[in-house]
Amino acid sequence: IKQRAYLPVNRLTVEQGGLYDINDVDRLERYIIGLVNDIDSSLKKFGENLGNQIPHIQEMLTYYSQYDPANHNDQINHFLGEGSAEENRARLAEHKQTASEMVQYAKLVKDPRYEETVALANRIQTTIDQYENNYQKARELVRMPDAATKDSKLTSIAKETLSQYDYVGAIKRLVINAEKAHHSQETSEQKFDDVDVSLSGTITLSGTKTTYFYEWDQFQVATAEPVGNKYYIFYNTLKFYTSGDTTTTLNKWILAARIQGSEIPESNIDK
Repeated sequence: IKQRAYLPVNRLTVEQGGLYDINDVDRLERYIIGLVNDIDSSLKKFGENLGNQIPHIQEMLTYYSQYDPANHNDQINHFLGEGSAEENRARLAEHKQTASEMVQYAKLVKDPRYEETVALANRIQTTIDQYENNYQKARELVRMPDAATKDSKLTSIAKETLSQYDYVGAIKRLVINAEKAHHSQETSEQKFDDVDVSLSGTITLSGTKTTYFYEWDQFQVATAEPVGNKYYIFYNTLKFYTSGDTTTTLNKWILAARIQGSEIPESNIDK
């Protein structure tokens, strides 16, 4: 426009009803140059951000490939714990989307990392397929823990105790996975109610010391219970205190601890 048109400076601006002049052309030119520079800067930053994610994703994929569907902890933490499979799938899907963007970017700008990004995208898909295969293996392999004892008295105690807690589901199967054992523990609690500081700087604290002696029997049972339309293994620690502090429930079996383990297919519960 500057080369082909004669645009003298007008007294009125375009907003005031005047015609476009050379100042307007200069302003538009500066705007377009700034816009192009912003695009170049954003494109460079986008490429750098994507490139920085390559080693991070590669490291994460290595972790996924090491998950063992036959390992008890991996079954809970990476495959069959409530929500763990959904979380892993979402993270892998996010990595897949990122790799796809890397490939498109590298191809469009002829980035020398193009082949590397294609290899990464392929590796992610391989890892996704491997994870799904291992997930199915974990479901096939998960079992209730072996029984430490089949003591009918302890089994009755466990069923009766667990029935008193509303959050315990309908038990499909119960296994005593840790035998009854006797425990004792002593704890002390100090309470200071006076502080005396001498002229020499010596600090003297005075107060009371309370000692508690705990004594109890405990054993653990694993239960298969429904959660929604799935079954999960729960590990329940039952305790019977004969001595404790002022808040301890004495001379009664209680559910002292409860941990939700892995999902277990209903067909595997009795295996």
